[in-house]
Amino acid sequence: MVNVKQVALLAGVSSATVSRALSAPELLRPETLKRVQEAIASLDYVPFAAARILRSGRTMSIGIIAPTLMNELYARAVDTLEKQLEALGYTVVLTCHRDNSEIELRCARELLERRVDGIAIIGSQHHPEVFSLIHKHNVPYVLMWATDREGSHPTVGYDNRLAMRRLTAYLVGLGHREFAVLPGR
Repeated sequence: MVNVKQVALLAGVSSATVSRALSAPELLRPETLKRVQEAIASLDYVPFAAARILRSGRTMSIGIIAPTLMNELYARAVDTLEKQLEALGYTVVLTCHRDNSEIELRCARELLERRVDGIAIIGSQHHPEVFSLIHKHNVPYVLMWATDREGSHPTVGYDNRLAMRRLTAYLVGLGHREFAVLPGR
């Protein structure tokens, strides 16, 4: 496997300059940056993520814990979230627990072992230890496709019952007495 020293040797620069070319290319002279980039391409060099993590303290990865991808709405949510995170420079680590709370807890542990920078948890039913585990490791998280009536968790979701109650009250207030619901696909 190719390492930084080999790239530096081929480019005629120091290992620190190669690291700088990867992390802060704007600090290098254009001709030096070009030599390093050509050496990287020539050797098919892939940076060692663990070294970057140790240096920066960030993995640039976000974990997603989903019940399943067999639900089209969850799959779309994951796809949309992944697209937005990618635009911000993050990689997504996706796990699915298939409605098994023990697997969900294991997924949370594995994401924390990988030092993800944050976790998105999809759904409303969760293993009781998931949140205490995440809190102990001080990792930011958000619940998606759920509501938190107690206000204990940051949440992106909606309450269907409350929305229908408000909608019904509004329509009754307008004088309507007969209703029909046309569910979507």
